[in-house]
Amino acid sequence: MAKKRKRTAPSEPKRPRLVALRKKAGLTQEELAEKCDVEKTSVSHWEQGTSFPKRTRQPMVASALGVTVTQLLEAAVIVGEAA
Repeated sequence: MAKKRKRTAPSEPKRPRLVALRKKAGLTQEELAEKCDVEKTSVSHWEQGTSFPKRTRQPMVASALGVTVTQLLEAAVIVGEAA
């Protein structure tokens, strides 16, 4: 029987960047969730790299973090490429 290898998600590196953006904005996960009209668990998933804000929410998230949508998307791509 083949031994299962632990897979690392290619999006794992997104977490530090999104966490850094949130902290730079001076927000907790709960505060960002409120500003974006989502559950705190959604913010947690974004930061863990298991999901990303829906396209319709991206302007709201970017605004709350004090960045443009392009910068928000670039942050995910740049960090994701480092994996």
